[in-house]
Amino acid sequence: YKAVIKIGLAANFFRMDQGALTSYAQNIHRLNDSRTSISSDVREYASKILPNMSALCGPLVSARLLARVGSRSQLARMPAASLQVLGAGPSLFTHLSSGSDPPKHGIIYQYKGVRHAKRQLRGRVSRVLACQLATAARIDYYRGEPDEEFLRKASEKIAKAGKLL
Repeated sequence: YKAVIKIGLAANFFRMDQGALTSYAQNIHRLNDSRTSISSDVREYASKILPNMSALCGPLVSARLLARVGSRSQLARMPAASLQVLGAGPSLFTHLSSGSDPPKHGIIYQYKGVRHAKRQLRGRVSRVLACQLATAARIDYYRGEPDEEFLRKASEKIAKAGKLL
């Protein structure tokens, strides 16, 4: 008897709010389409202005790093250690004030090579990646075109850092 009442109430509720639910679903679909469009535009723009960084860690991670720093010139002047912990501000300040463990990575954690690395290797992979990204940022700023030789060597170094020695 109670189950019939619950089903009946749910059916009436659904009929009354079907228009609102349809509108909500359409808004979600529109937002998803907008996100996809913006993401493809960001990928295209980052690949154009940061070709070497985009080739190393992907255009979205490169764009996030650039957005956090502010300009390509500031990104090119940034040391690798700062690039490594960029985006890990709260944990960095906690480390400085209380002596807890330092952060190993910030935004670059979104790179699949860091994210999927074994826990004990993440620090090493993020350090090597940050060094290579700092060099790539300088190449992108001063040359503005992809350097295939650098990309090959950098990819090898990053892959080597992700393996147990």
